[in-house]
Amino acid sequence: MDLWFISSIVYFSIAFLSFIPVLSVLLKRIKFSKEEPFNESSYFNDDEKKKLGQNYARMQGALLYSKNQVLKYKSFHYYTLIWTIPSSVAIPILIQYISNISSKIFLTLVSAFCAILLSFHKAFNVEESYKTSRLSESAFYDTVRRLIERPESFGNTKEVQLASYFAEVEVIRKSMREAELSSIPTLTETKEIFKGIMENKR
Repeated sequence: MDLWFISSIVYFSIAFLSFIPVLSVLLKRIKFSKEEPFNESSYFNDDEKKKLGQNYARMQGALLYSKNQVLKYKSFHYYTLIWTIPSSVAIPILIQYISNISSKIFLTLVSAFCAILLSFHKAFNVEESYKTSRLSESAFYDTVRRLIERPESFGNTKEVQLASYFAEVEVIRKSMREAELSSIPTLTETKEIFKGIMENKR
């Protein structure tokens, strides 16, 4: 059996098997957490805890979406890096050994595979969306933790502290929405994906 044909089978078999964990993350959905971080606080009274709990519950939708996006973007980002960087280094070297149609097919398929990964990575703004979603998620939990541990950093009175906290949470929620919208590819970007794929097939 031709060595290049065997190389194609091995290469894409490993690529497929290594994509299975990524696919499981892409299909996985994090469940809603009913735990509220303010319940154990001795600083706030029951009425204030209720307001904080209601606000926290309203944030769960945005948080769950952000958490899911972080996991998905992270897994696909590293999968793309793992496969495109070594392949891009190996292709110029392997070109020197092209001798038959099988070798040409192998290099074409590898190039097309890398182009597909990079095109989707770019179109969905994977790296930027991962960073934005992760920072927004972290910013929210840091704000919650600061309110519990250092409520005075939000103001001198509880009324001011709660108002300042709710205002900061609203800003974080808007950043999460912006991250969500920035991850949606435009029609032009979608066309570029298919254009790039077709060019690599030639």
